[in-house]
Amino acid sequence: MIQQWCNLAGLTFDFVGVIMLAYEWWIALSAERTEAERAAFEQRIRPSPMMQQQQQSNPHQPMHDYMRETLRFQRDALRAQGVRGMRRSWFTAAMTFIALGFLLQILGSWPGGLGF
Repeated sequence: MIQQWCNLAGLTFDFVGVIMLAYEWWIALSAERTEAERAAFEQRIRPSPMMQQQQQSNPHQPMHDYMRETLRFQRDALRAQGVRGMRRSWFTAAMTFIALGFLLQILGSWPGGLGF
């Protein structure tokens, strides 16, 4: 009787693990879509070359451009780090569920019974 319950528990853990992996995959796709939309938006709002020629009269413009690029890089790096952390935790939990499900299914399918 215990074997059937182990098999059922193993299947349940496998199902939950696969659902968690699917959610992690959805997080990755959502993050990539958001980044693509953000890049397209930044491309649309980029100033025209005519505006840049007028701004060149400012001697501090290269420093402002450098600071703007640095801030954008830091912001993007922080956002990516947050998404990676969330994805890593979901992936680890999903793999744990799948491994436990696999072990319980082996116990539930052991020929001759478990002995207790």
